[in-house]
Amino acid sequence: MPLVGLALAIAASVCPGWAGGEARAQETLRIAAVVNDDVISVHDLANRVALLLATTGQALTPENQQRAAPYVIRMLIDEKLKMQEARRLNVQVTREEIDRTLTGIAGQIGVPPESLPGLLQSAGIDISTLIEQVESELAWVKTVGRRVQGQITENDVDVRIERIRQTAGQPEYRLAEIVLPADDPVSAAETVGLARRIMDQLRQGISFQALARNYSAAASAALGGDLGWLRHAEMDPDIRAAIQDMRPGEVLGPIQALSGYHIVLMIDRRVAAGIGDGGDGIAILEVSVPFARGSATDADAGQAAARARELARGVTSCEALSDRAAADAAVETSGPNVVDPVRLGAERRQRVQGLAAGQVSEPFVEDDAAVILMVCARGTEAVSAQIREEVREMIFNERLEATARRMIRDLRREAFVDVRI
Repeated sequence: MPLVGLALAIAASVCPGWAGGEARAQETLRIAAVVNDDVISVHDLANRVALLLATTGQALTPENQQRAAPYVIRMLIDEKLKMQEARRLNVQVTREEIDRTLTGIAGQIGVPPESLPGLLQSAGIDISTLIEQVESELAWVKTVGRRVQGQITENDVDVRIERIRQTAGQPEYRLAEIVLPADDPVSAAETVGLARRIMDQLRQGISFQALARNYSAAASAALGGDLGWLRHAEMDPDIRAAIQDMRPGEVLGPIQALSGYHIVLMIDRRVAAGIGDGGDGIAILEVSVPFARGSATDADAGQAAARARELARGVTSCEALSDRAAADAAVETSGPNVVDPVRLGAERRQRVQGLAAGQVSEPFVEDDAAVILMVCARGTEAVSAQIREEVREMIFNERLEATARRMIRDLRREAFVDVRI
C-alpha cells in the first residue's frame, strides 16, 4: 500500500467518521507485517501511530500520520523481536513495574496518573496500547541486563574507582539522549529528516523525555533518555566533542556517531568531586511484603509479617536476602542504601540498633506492608559498599547500551520479517 493510502487507512481506523464501519473493520484486520511467528496488524500500526502523536503533542492529521508510519512500523518490528527474545529467556515484567513507568510517563506529559487513560481515550487510543509499549521496554532492559550482569567483575569496579579518583576536578555532564540508528545510506537520509523534525518539536516545547521514550532506540529510552552523570572518558568521542560548549537546558543535534544519529540534552554540568571513603552511615536493605490496602485486618498484617519473617529465615547477607525477595513478584525491596542513623525515624532506628552486618530486624507494619530491615554494613565499610554499588551501576548502564545495540542487530539479522504494506 502506498504511504498515502496507509495514512488514510490509519486515519480511518482511529477516527470513526473518516470511513464506513465495514470497510474500516476490514482494513484494520489486514496484516501490516509478519515478524517470525508474530503478526502486526494495520490496527496495531494505527494505534501506535496515534499514540506516538498524542504523547509527543502532535495533531492527529493525515500528514503527521503519513510521516510517522514508516518509523512506527520499524519500531513495532523491533518490539516484536525484543519480546520474542524476552519470552525465550522467560523474562517477566510485573504489573507494579508497568504502573511505576506509567506514573513516570504521566509526569513527563504533565497530567495526574489517573488522568492518563482518559487523555489517551480522547485521542481514540486505549491505555492497553501504551501498556504494550511499556512492557516491551521493560522486558528488553531486563533481557539485556541478564547478559550484562554477570560480566562486571570486582576488578572492573576497582579500575573505574581509580579512574574516578584520578579525574577529580574535571568536568562531569548530566545528559539525556535520543538515539536514531541508521544502518544504510537510504535509512540515514530518512533518519536525518526525522532527527530534524524532532528538533523542531523540541523547539515547540514538546517534552524531551516523551520524545526519547517514543523515538529513541537506546535502552535509556525507558528512562526518558537520561544517562546520568558522565565524564569525558565515558562518552562517545563524537558526542564528547559536540557538547563541550553546551549550557544546561540546551539541546544539540543531530550528531552523527558510530551508533547512529544522536540528539543530546544537557541537563546539568559540574566539576567531579571524586570519591570519599569515610562516614558513619549504615547500609540497610529494606524488604516489604504488602497486604490488602484499605480493607486490611490484623490477620492480614500478621500473615504478611510471617511471610517477611520466613523470607529472612537462615539468610546472612543482604545479597542473599535481595535474591530471595526478587523471586517473589509481590515482594518489594529498596537498597541497600547508606543512611545516617540520626536521620532514621524512631521506629527504624530502634529496629536496627544493635544489629551487626548480616542481621535482620523483626517485621513491623508500615503503610499497609510488613517491613524487615537488614544491616548490610556499618561505618566506613558501609560507605565503601555504597560507592562500589554506584560504580557497578555506572558500568552496568554503559554496557547495557552497547550490548542492547549488538543484540537487536543480531535479532534483526536472524529474523524472518515480511512487511506487507
